[in-house]
Amino acid sequence: MRVLVGLGFWAVVMLGFALPASAADRDGDRLFAVHGVAVDVTAANATEARRQALADAQARAWVKLTDKLVSVESAGRLPPASAPLLERLVRAVDVRDERSSARRYLANIDVTFWADGVRELFAQSDVSYTESGAGPYLLLPVLVEGGAHHLFGEHEWRKALEDADIKNRLISYRFPDESVHSRRWLSPSSLADATPDDLEPVARVFSVAKVVVAKAVRTFDFATGRQALKYEVVIGPLLDEEDAAERAVRSGRLVAMADENPHDLLVRAADMVLREADNNWKARTLVEGSDLNSMTVLVPVRGLSDWMAVRDRLATVSTVRNTKVTAINIPLSTLVIDYIGTDAQLQLALAQARLALSQGADSMVLRPVEQPVTEQTSGVRGDGDSDKR
Repeated sequence: MRVLVGLGFWAVVMLGFALPASAADRDGDRLFAVHGVAVDVTAANATEARRQALADAQARAWVKLTDKLVSVESAGRLPPASAPLLERLVRAVDVRDERSSARRYLANIDVTFWADGVRELFAQSDVSYTESGAGPYLLLPVLVEGGAHHLFGEHEWRKALEDADIKNRLISYRFPDESVHSRRWLSPSSLADATPDDLEPVARVFSVAKVVVAKAVRTFDFATGRQALKYEVVIGPLLDEEDAAERAVRSGRLVAMADENPHDLLVRAADMVLREADNNWKARTLVEGSDLNSMTVLVPVRGLSDWMAVRDRLATVSTVRNTKVTAINIPLSTLVIDYIGTDAQLQLALAQARLALSQGADSMVLRPVEQPVTEQTSGVRGDGDSDKR
């Protein structure tokens, strides 16, 4: 084992490995934020309408936030969303698409809460909650209509997923772009029948923890004479035994309600798909209080670039509160991680950041999961299978 003793290298690593920003604080911009609260208020004058709209947006945002983070069983222990409480917990209010008249005020409002204040309130209220976000996952919306499979372009199923409050989910998603690279690797018809194992090379190619294939098939319900929709969701790759224990393939069928238009039916199905994924994730990541745990891990390193790769990925894990380098050696260095939750929850959160935590001979080992994959190893490709429109 060659020991790195150069003072310059030590200084660079010790200073450089400190997380570039508190992962928990930075992730608050997503987990502890609610986007797109639509307000439409009429009052005695425009100033009063705006005041009421901002207050209403913050109260509604608090309800959305607690629905997202807190377990259903313990949510009743939270205090009501009073004005003093919101004044203490709201960090920022951003107004978009603002319009007003003499007495009416309309806008879309983003509300960001103080992460530490929310955590403290959750601990005081003795609620179970999550602050582990997942993703980004690559979301592949496949619409099957008239025998054709649509993936690329602004088709109705993709639009429905975007409209199903997708920004306010525990799991973040990104859609494939329109590039030649995406079209080469993503065959709509092949993806429609993909298994979780088929999605592993796709996840590697697009540098995501998981790929979600959400298929929607338009049908007709002859009993009611209304439109119907079948959906099927496949998520892969399966990262651990708990992943495999969950339903890897989820499906359902919806019949349009009276006067429900086709787009609203699609949005209702999209909401079910996204909500079920969030609920499964939340059930696996619930914590109580904010007690810290610590774990000493060995990190295989060949140089400074390896340290930076681990550092940058750790910075995306919100449950990691602090890291401390205790020994720097080649090929194994030592790092202490302070985190909330259980060891299994830490392992799950790290996997989302493409960091593998495994048991070594004498200690836990943390290493980045490399992404390169060749075309020959891919089980899902788009060669010769263009998108049908």
